[in-house]
Amino acid sequence: MIDGISTAQLHRYYQMRQHCDAEIETIRGLSSLLSTLSKHADSDRIAIEPEALAHVHALLSRSASNIAEQLDAFIPLVEARQRQEGG
Repeated sequence: MIDGISTAQLHRYYQMRQHCDAEIETIRGLSSLLSTLSKHADSDRIAIEPEALAHVHALLSRSASNIAEQLDAFIPLVEARQRQEGG
């Protein structure tokens, strides 16, 4: 155990971190895909459908929202620790 942090708090933090890491990898992968597509956008070999871009946008937006939700869920732990420390 880390000083001032309970086992339950650590467990919750690790769960949150795993979830955020997965979302971050999704964002990185989609960002890489967009970068690759932008390099070949003028090519006759690649046609980019607007619906596909809208889907990528939705995936990025959902991943960002999921990270924000996880961080919001972690705030009560921080506030509880501050109360314990008299802050």
